[in-house]
Amino acid sequence: MRCGQDGCDNPATHRYTWPGKDEAGVCSEHIERLRDVAASLRFHLQLIPVTDDTEHASCSCCDGCGQIADSDDGEPWSQWESLPAGADMAVRLGIVSPIPCPECAS
Repeated sequence: MRCGQDGCDNPATHRYTWPGKDEAGVCSEHIERLRDVAASLRFHLQLIPVTDDTEHASCSCCDGCGQIADSDDGEPWSQWESLPAGADMAVRLGIVSPIPCPECAS
């Protein structure tokens, strides 16, 4: 899967979708701009890391995303990424951040 943002041909690091949009790929260079666009449109952006690593896919700690939240619960970071705009205020304020998964050491 390739990025496709502005004709970019880099490999996609994430798959993404939002209401009314078919799933597509985005590379690490364009992911922040995509987040800004989704936020300005007030669309819920769903990001799914692209990985061929079966070690991550079977990880019970991070659910395959490779990161956990630095919160008391240490939930998979994908749970925070899937929150609708406005519900992720702890992330926006820097109260909760992603850290590498301690189980799969990514």
